[in-house]
Amino acid sequence: MKACAASSTSPHSKYWRIFAGNGFEGVATFIEGAVPEVEREKAAETYLKILDSAAFQTLQLTREQAGLAPAPSNENSARFVRHALSALSDSFAYGSPIYLQLASYDEVKASGLQLTRSPGKNLVYLGSVAHAANALLAAPIVFSISAGPCAAETNPASKADGAR
Repeated sequence: MKACAASSTSPHSKYWRIFAGNGFEGVATFIEGAVPEVEREKAAETYLKILDSAAFQTLQLTREQAGLAPAPSNENSARFVRHALSALSDSFAYGSPIYLQLASYDEVKASGLQLTRSPGKNLVYLGSVAHAANALLAAPIVFSISAGPCAAETNPASKADGAR
């Protein structure tokens, strides 16, 4: 975007300088100071169209300099330009003067179940087996409590015993 903004021959250089000062907030300040109140909404729409057009021209220039084919003039490109301008404008809200970009990425595949060498691993395995065994032993107790007194009423043997 600096290529178009820096060019004094660009018809949009004035708008780039205003946007570069403080993003959309700078644009709003400029419009409030330079445009009568009744015309501000129309001026803001016009200014944003000019800014979108300038950003799209900058995109095309950048792609040309990189040896890439021109971006198609469609809704996807327009959406990309709008999002790029919003991101650039939002960057003024943060105090950090740096831009971080991922240069490389080495994918490391790992599992949470990988075994490591540790002196107490056998004790840990024994504990997990004991925990599982306790759960299996406690299951019938839990289920018999949750069944409640209704279980005795539905048992035919208990009805026969109660009738005697």
